[in-house]
Amino acid sequence: MSQSQTPHAASRIPERLFIFELANNHMGDVEHGLRIIDEFAALARGYDFAFAIKLQFRELDTFIHPDFQGRTDIKYIKRFSETRLDRAQTRRLVARIKEHGLIAMCTP
Repeated sequence: MSQSQTPHAASRIPERLFIFELANNHMGDVEHGLRIIDEFAALARGYDFAFAIKLQFRELDTFIHPDFQGRTDIKYIKRFSETRLDRAQTRRLVARIKEHGLIAMCTP
């Protein structure tokens, strides 16, 4: 165990963890994201693993340089902008993940 990892923190990570990637695959559509979560949950049933669904967080107002805000000719800026969710929308996705008994996780 590393110095930065306390016994408590280490015990919170399941030994057998499978992570489903949601990221921006919701395409900026919460209802589509909820359907994906439901499908992942159905796939997870019956297995002896802990399952997580991973979202991605980007604070787009500071992540995208001001000179590039609103650009649609740069594919990543266009994609990030088109798939932007507000906090309430993200909370809906997280709530659905937890309703299924899955772990909600997020990467920056």
